[in-house]
Amino acid sequence: AGRSPHVLHMTATPIPRTLALTVYGDLSVTEIAKPPANRKPIVTSWVTDERGPEAYLRLRKHLDAGR
Repeated sequence: AGRSPHVLHMTATPIPRTLALTVYGDLSVTEIAKPPANRKPIVTSWVTDERGPEAYLRLRKHLDAGR
């Protein structure tokens, strides 16, 4: 009793600090001001339903490689 888990809420979409405090007022807010050094660029792709299995296999390959 009286024990609570640590929870980390993350979002890729910037949320203004004041809005975050409104929603999560009882939580501490940590802001990552800049990306890590040497960060690789993010590549976003659109995959149709027909190519879904191919996308899952590619994702599995990256996960298995630890990327």
